[in-house]
Amino acid sequence: MSSLSVVVPRVGTDDLFEHTLASILRYRMPHHQVIVVQSDLQTDTYGLEEEVEFVEVAGKPNLARYFNAMLNVVTGDAINVIRPGVEVTHQWFAQGVRYLQSESIGSVACSLVAANYRDEIISCGLLTGRSMLPRHATQSRQRPLGPSSWAGLYRRSVLEAIGPFDDSISDELFALDLGLSIQGLGADCGVITDRVLTLARPELLDLAARSRTGRDAQRMTQRHLSSENQRIGGLVALGSDCLTNLWRPSRWQQLAGRLAARNKQAADRAFSRRLAITKHELSAVSPMEKRGRRAA
Repeated sequence: MSSLSVVVPRVGTDDLFEHTLASILRYRMPHHQVIVVQSDLQTDTYGLEEEVEFVEVAGKPNLARYFNAMLNVVTGDAINVIRPGVEVTHQWFAQGVRYLQSESIGSVACSLVAANYRDEIISCGLLTGRSMLPRHATQSRQRPLGPSSWAGLYRRSVLEAIGPFDDSISDELFALDLGLSIQGLGADCGVITDRVLTLARPELLDLAARSRTGRDAQRMTQRHLSSENQRIGGLVALGSDCLTNLWRPSRWQQLAGRLAARNKQAADRAFSRRLAITKHELSAVSPMEKRGRRAA
C-alpha cells in the first residue's frame, strides 16, 4: 500500500462533521489525500479547499451514493472511510495499511470506544446471523465480516471490483452488504487493535430493526446466500422469531419489509452472479500479472 485516501461522507450534524474533519487534519500525514463527499445542498467548504477535496453528490445523502462518487476521485491504494462522530488519533491508520499489504485482506475494521468511557470497545466491525441483520463485534477474535460504516479501511481495487454500489440499500445495512461482497470475492477483514478511535455519541451505533431494515435484510439473503435452502432458512428463522414475539410490532415490521424485498430478487441475484464472475476472473490472474497491474 503506497498511498492512503481518507474519506469523510458528510452525513449527520455539522458539529460532528467539524470535529471529525479537524481530528483528521490534525493527525494525517502531509501526503494523504483527504476527501469530503457531501450533498450538493451542503456547499460550505470552511475555507479548506487547499487541504481538502470537496465532492458534491446530487440528491438525498446516502452512503452508497457517496461511495460511488468517492471512487471517481480517490488516488490512494488504500481508502479510509470515517463517518462524522468519530475522532482519530496519531497514526490511527498505520496498522490497517500494513494489513492491506497482504493480498488476502480486502478490508480492515477500526476499533471504536465511547468518548465518555474508553475502557471498553463498542465496535470492531460487523457480524450477522441467520436473519442477516447486522450487529457490532466487540472483540477482535470474533472475526468480523467487515468494517462498520463508521470507520474502516478498504483496498481500492476491491471496491472497484464490486462497484457500482446499489443506492437503494439503506445506510444501516450498506456496510454489511459491502463486507459480505468483499468476502464473496475471497478477501478477509482485519481488525486494528493497536489504536482505538473515539465515537462522540455511542447511541449512533444503534442498528435497531425497522421495516426498511427487514427489507434490506431479505435483500442481503437474496444477494449473498448461495442456495435456495439457505434463503428459505433465513425466512423460517425470522418467521419463528416473529411467532415467539407477537407482542413486538418491530418483528412484524421486519417480516413485512422482507416480503416487500421480493420485487428486488432479480436484481439481487444478478448482482450475486456478477460477484461470482468477478471472483473467478480475479482468481485467474497470476501473481505476476497482479504485480504488473499494480505497477501500471
